[in-house]
Amino acid sequence: MTNNTADYKEKYKKYIEIAQQMGATDAVPFRLSDICFDSRTLLKCMFGCPDWGKNHTCPSRPGSPTMNEYREMFSRYSGGVIIHTHDKRTSQRISFEIEKEAFLDGYYFAISLSDCSLCSTCAAVTG
Repeated sequence: MTNNTADYKEKYKKYIEIAQQMGATDAVPFRLSDICFDSRTLLKCMFGCPDWGKNHTCPSRPGSPTMNEYREMFSRYSGGVIIHTHDKRTSQRISFEIEKEAFLDGYYFAISLSDCSLCSTCAAVTG
């Protein structure tokens, strides 16, 4: 393990611990450079997800940013933490807590990209 890798993992250690303490099944740091922005992903959503386009947090719903726009937005970040849970509410609660902690730590553009679980039926469906 190089210092670069060790430093990278250390940077996200606090947030991984928060996720685990709050009930995440797993929490893994990632580098943005490890993410591939490929427009073919949209096909996986359109033809593989029964909820495609049915909620405001669907990243590929009609009217969402394009893949190039996402690439540009995310190019301003260096990495983050992927959180795995078996429940949308738990995921949202954990990611909001991590976002808050990161903001308080000086990462002012930290953002939670979790599924929304506020409404039983999404307002995107009901209008």
